[in-house]
Amino acid sequence: VRIIGSSLGSEIAVALASKHPTYVKSIVAEGAIINNFGPLGYYGDLTKNDIDAKKNEILDKRIKVEDPVFETEELMIQAYQDYYEENGLAFNNYRKKYVLANIRKDLKGNFYTKQCPTRVGYELIRDYLDLYFETFFKNVTCPVLFLPSEEEMKEPCVNSALNVYKTLLNTWEVKIIKGSVHAETMFDQPKLLSDTI
Repeated sequence: VRIIGSSLGSEIAVALASKHPTYVKSIVAEGAIINNFGPLGYYGDLTKNDIDAKKNEILDKRIKVEDPVFETEELMIQAYQDYYEENGLAFNNYRKKYVLANIRKDLKGNFYTKQCPTRVGYELIRDYLDLYFETFFKNVTCPVLFLPSEEEMKEPCVNSALNVYKTLLNTWEVKIIKGSVHAETMFDQPKLLSDTI
C-alpha cells in the first residue's frame, strides 16, 4: 500500500512500515512526527522524575476532559464553527463535512456528541507519551514525503527531529506548504496539498 496520513495517521503509517516494511510502498506524512520526551521531543531532555511529573500532568488534564453533549445536531455544528473561527480557521465546506462525519448520538440516543470518545483519546495519549519515533524510522525502507506545516517548522525540535529521521531513511523529501497549519491543510488548501503529494 501507499499511505497518506495526517497527524496521528502519519505516525500510524510509520509504525506500520516499521513493523511490516514489505507492506508499505511509500508514506506521505502530513504534520510533524515528534516525540514528547528526549532530545528530539517537545519537552526536551528531562530527568526521569521530571518526565514522570510531566506525564502525570498531561494525563491528569486529559482525564478531566468530558465529551461534549448537545441537544441538537445544529447546536453541535455551531459549537464546532465557533471553535474553528476563534482559532482563525474558516468554517468552509470541507470542515463542515468533517464535522458532520464526526457527530453521533450518545449511547442512550438522546444527545449529540463526537464519534471518538475522550476515553479513547486518553488511552492513546497514555501510550503515545512513551514513543520515540527514531526507533520506528530505523526500520522504514520505503520513501517518505514529510509535509510538516509552516507553523510547525518554527519549532526547533521539529527541525532537529526531521534532520535525524532523514539520516535513517534511504529516500525522503521534505516539502512545506506556505501558510499551512498542523492537520488543517486538507481543509484550507486541498488542491495544493493534492498537487504536492
